[in-house]
Amino acid sequence: MEFQGFTRETSDFLWELAFHNERPWFLEHKEEFLRVLKEPFDALAQALQGEMSVRHPEGEWNVH
Repeated sequence: MEFQGFTRETSDFLWELAFHNERPWFLEHKEEFLRVLKEPFDALAQALQGEMSVRHPEGEWNVH
């Protein structure tokens, strides 16, 4: 998945989480979490790691 940015849905999820920060609510919304927050964040992390590998191949941050 290529990072496309975070959406309004991501923002809405985080606001809801702030008001319902308990396990039962989260478990009910886990699929939404994966779709709107985790998947885009993982794509962002992967894109940044690729960019950092190109710019700083000797960097200690590299986790390969």
